[in-house]
Amino acid sequence: MNFLDGIIAGATDDSVSTSNLLRKVQVVAHYLKAEDVTAWVKHELSGYTDAESLPKYRAHLITPVMGTWAGMMGSSAKQLLSSFGIPKEAEEVLFYTNLFQPVAELEDLAQLPEDPSHSWDPWQVKQYSEWNAEGKGVWMVGMNLINAHRVVTRASLRGVVDTVRTTALELALSLQTTDANAGTLNGPTVADAPIASTISTFTMHVWGDGANVAIGDHARQTSEVMVNDVEALLAAARQIGLDDEALSELRAAAEAPETERPGKLKAYLSRVGSGAFALGTAISTEVAASQIDQLIQQFLGQA
Repeated sequence: MNFLDGIIAGATDDSVSTSNLLRKVQVVAHYLKAEDVTAWVKHELSGYTDAESLPKYRAHLITPVMGTWAGMMGSSAKQLLSSFGIPKEAEEVLFYTNLFQPVAELEDLAQLPEDPSHSWDPWQVKQYSEWNAEGKGVWMVGMNLINAHRVVTRASLRGVVDTVRTTALELALSLQTTDANAGTLNGPTVADAPIASTISTFTMHVWGDGANVAIGDHARQTSEVMVNDVEALLAAARQIGLDDEALSELRAAAEAPETERPGKLKAYLSRVGSGAFALGTAISTEVAASQIDQLIQQFLGQA
């Protein structure tokens, strides 16, 4: 069994750690003199240092944000926050994240009993409250926002790890198809056109332009909803996993009179976040609400 065979077997065997799988890829990359592949492996094993070097599956991932509200008589409540109306540059900071950690750390985080999260700074909580006073975002009447934290779901972490394993598998299969001697001592290298082409395809797959909204464990949404395009909104929501009942309510809100439409869509989003609708995919309620929030903003022209 050569290294390509080992990668193919290991990628389909859950008992083989992702780190060990990547070390086999590193050996193949060394023999191929494929510096891009070597850099990818080293970053996955040791972590990334800057956003520019991140693969597309680790970059600009939307995160649900859970707010904690306090009211009179010691009352409190939790509600998913929305980026409705807030400045785009602030939305990027507060509702998106990049994953720089080594893949082994992501695997450990995915095994936690609860989804890991990161709290907003107090000044960010204060700023969001000020936006609430301007009618932006979501708020709870008679209560004050006292804390908010971005949630990186374990499902999304598993999705990143799974993407790494699948990428290694696809590279090994492509190299094996290109040249059976690829990844062996004194075998072909990137100086050979067929191997260079295969590595170029790998590079585009990992870092090339792509979608920027994650919608499930292993999928990304590429849909873009134009302003007031009800059918596109419904089609994108169906991809996320909303059932017919949820889609029917979404249509009613989207087709409401223009003056009532934002309020009805905001109320609809709250129902999604509360788990009022069944989802037809493995996506969590929190992630679904965040994805639908983005779609609604596109629909309203606020994205």
